[in-house]
Amino acid sequence: MGYSISLGSDMSQAIKIDSRFATAQETAHILGVPSSRAQQLVRLVEEKESANERKRDRKASKASSLLGSKAHSIRGSKSKASHASRKKSTRIKASKAAR
Repeated sequence: MGYSISLGSDMSQAIKIDSRFATAQETAHILGVPSSRAQQLVRLVEEKESANERKRDRKASKASSLLGSKAHSIRGSKSKASHASRKKSTRIKASKAAR
């Protein structure tokens, strides 16, 4: 996978980078962090990511269930409103006919 980075306003001086990003372990090694501490940090990040995924899943599930129940209640209220409207128009017709 290549990335193109332009330097300045002259697009003819683009640099193509074909390397991958450094891993957490490689970065820790270069910075002098003990590998055990690097592993702890990796586990913390992974736990946080999985917790965020679970939270997102719960929110999505809740939103879809709310949307489903709201759509059902909206459909029900529309039918009630149209029924009331028909009753009203029937009353108006009946009162006009009585005149």
